[in-house]
Amino acid sequence: MRRAHKGNTGTLFAWLADGADSDDKAGLRREMPAPVLFVISRIGGRNYNQRIAPTWQ
Repeated sequence: MRRAHKGNTGTLFAWLADGADSDDKAGLRREMPAPVLFVISRIGGRNYNQRIAPTWQ
C-alpha cells in the first residue's frame, strides 16, 4: 500500500475511517495500532478532513 499511495497515506486512512461503522474501525485498529492510526489520519489526512469530508456530510 505504501508504494501505491506515496505521500497520500494520511488521506487514504482518513477516507477509510470517514463514515466507517464501529466494526470497520475496529478492523483498521487490528491492522494498525490505534495511536499510529490516529496520527496518520489526523495529521496526514488533515487536507481530507478539512476540504473533502465536509462535502460528503
